Amino acid sequence: GKRVPNLHHLDGLYPLFYTKEPGSLAEPLYLDVMTALAEAFSRGERATLPRTIGGRYGLSSKEFTPQCVQAIFNELAFTNPRPFFTVGIYDDVTHLSLPLPERHFPSNAGLEALFYGLGSDGTVSATKNAIKIVGSSTPMFVQGYFVYDSKKAGSLTVSHMRVGPHPINSAYLIDQADFVACHQWQFIEKYAMVERLKPGGIFLINNPYSADDLWHRLPQEVQAGLSQRQARVYCINAAKIARECQLGAHINTVMQMAFFHLSQILPGDAAVEKLRSAIEKSYGSKGEELVARNWKALEATLTALESVALAAVNPESPQRPPWYPTPRRTSLKR
Repeated sequence: GKRVPNLHHLDGLYPLFYTKEPGSLAEPLYLDVMTALAEAFSRGERATLPRTIGGRYGLSSKEFTPQCVQAIFNELAFTNPRPFFTVGIYDDVTHLSLPLPERHFPSNAGLEALFYGLGSDGTVSATKNAIKIVGSSTPMFVQGYFVYDSKKAGSLTVSHMRVGPHPINSAYLIDQADFVACHQWQFIEKYAMVERLKPGGIFLINNPYSADDLWHRLPQEVQAGLSQRQARVYCINAAKIARECQLGAHINTVMQMAFFHLSQILPGDAAVEKLRSAIEKSYGSKGEELVARNWKALEATLTALESVALAAVNPESPQRPPWYPTPRRTSLKR
């Protein structure tokens, strides 16, 4: 039999399970817990049975975040909480979903960054390279998650990067970031990127326009979001630099240099030296000419990076379509 020797004073027990088994009385973990408690009660090890509530999480690979945990405790605070619940997903069939609080729970990471790229533009590789550089060159701890479609090439990729002075145990994607980079101009009206930027954060845009000409081209919703957050906005024509340096559509070197320069994770010229070494290591086997092209792109980045001044929402600017998707997680790598 199953024994529960240390639960004599337990008033409530709330097992969470990652499964959905239609047709069964309850999920396997819930049945195991109830069986153990019932056996303890029958043996006289417990005078009463604690209130036991089962919760389902993680369906369809939905995130289990601190907001989900808070939602569970909010439900348990009620006098008569529901006997079963679902958290992290909107369940319009059984209507067991718990409402998530709007409160943002900060991570212990010092920097959280999101990079929106296009499959095969080098964004994922650049982020992985940045993680290696920070992890090997500083005493900081780093973590990376990468989200992209199964096709990857030509599809949206979202790279999540955390950096902090302490071990990072956040096993979920970044919801609010200190740094958000839009590596493809066409994404600006398709995806909710600004909404995921923390107040005072940095928003970097790869676009074909100058800093003076950019603001009125942004959708009104993006302008409002940036102004509301008092964001620091920067722009760069990474595609132009890549073409001039004969790198094709690979803008990863340019955007990676821009990230290090703006975030100041590595002080002074340390980022340039580390990136030069990483480029030589990555492309050295393909010839010195390719290495020189990437070095040239590094140097061009610092002079091409421009700051964009915040302004009032321009009523003549375009509006974002009424429906815009957020990235669906079909592939997650850590």
